[in-house]
Amino acid sequence: MSAYPTRHTLLHRARDRGDQAAWAEFTGYYRDFIYMVVHKMGIKHPDSDDLVQASFLKIWKNIDRFKVDDERAKFRTWLSTMIRNLVINHINQRKGAFEKQQSMEDNRNVMPKFLHSVSETEVDEVIQKEWEAYVVNLAMKNIKTLFSERAIEIFSLLLDGADTKTISERYGIEENSVHKLKNRVKNRLIEEIQRIRENLE
Repeated sequence: MSAYPTRHTLLHRARDRGDQAAWAEFTGYYRDFIYMVVHKMGIKHPDSDDLVQASFLKIWKNIDRFKVDDERAKFRTWLSTMIRNLVINHINQRKGAFEKQQSMEDNRNVMPKFLHSVSETEVDEVIQKEWEAYVVNLAMKNIKTLFSERAIEIFSLLLDGADTKTISERYGIEENSVHKLKNRVKNRLIEEIQRIRENLE
């Protein structure tokens, strides 16, 4: 997977069903995100794997219809709508099958949590939250090679709530240096998050 692909190039290449490298790169970016969404909705293995595959099949069949237009539509919005519909349809199908089985058995057990009706708004909220987390994690992964292991470790500790004085004493560096390191990593992380959004949304 290349470190800095352009969104337009990748989407255009992914439309070419003969470009296996482009499709592999495309799925490499989105597989974890889609899996996180369906898993967060309470859908477990193997159903979660099936939904991920169903998502990519639907994308593959319809991606050539998506028009890149920064003013009107973002790919991630289109993708989110598709995932939402697949998840809701899956939940409703499982809910119906469960209710039918319980009716036949005349056994009113408590319905599994993930089979309860889920609104589109709830799914949209999960997708948005998971996307934010996915982008940050991907950005952090991408910038790790730009800094020393110690710098990343210190930045992670600061994110977890450690104070600069404790870190200063632990690593034997001035508090001012801790602040500077934090700002360097933070600024680069923000830039990378923006780059990812421009390329993938």
